[in-house]
Amino acid sequence: MSVLCREQTLAVWAEREKFEKLGVKLILTVHEWKQREIDAFAPEYWGGAVFYDPERTFYAAVHGGSVKIASKLSLLNPFSTGFKNGRAAYKRGVVKDSNFTGNGVVLGGVLVFKAGGELVYSHAESDFGVHPPMEDLIAGASKAAA
Repeated sequence: MSVLCREQTLAVWAEREKFEKLGVKLILTVHEWKQREIDAFAPEYWGGAVFYDPERTFYAAVHGGSVKIASKLSLLNPFSTGFKNGRAAYKRGVVKDSNFTGNGVVLGGVLVFKAGGELVYSHAESDFGVHPPMEDLIAGASKAAA
């Protein structure tokens, strides 16, 4: 997983107590299961449940029905959002190890549901590293708890 994925999951996991107090369960979905990569990722960056979605159903749902694939050129173009986000993440130094193993161009996102299945918050990653603000995620979790 890339530095951007790891940094975001680490940030969300660090706030897990806020989600738990609201009664919201955090889960992580991956579209590839390479045991070596999962072992390197969890539990250092994510201590919760990890689910494998080989059909990329979650990824299609978060992007309105089809999986969104980003261009690798975005990571090479110094003027692109993806490049800037990646460079900033490396400079922050929060993530000590990352890699480009596997298909790293599938964009992800976040879905927050109420217990009955009603979607109350969503965020679709528009480019590499375009993550939702933490306060938006917690606000979504508050809606789910209401």
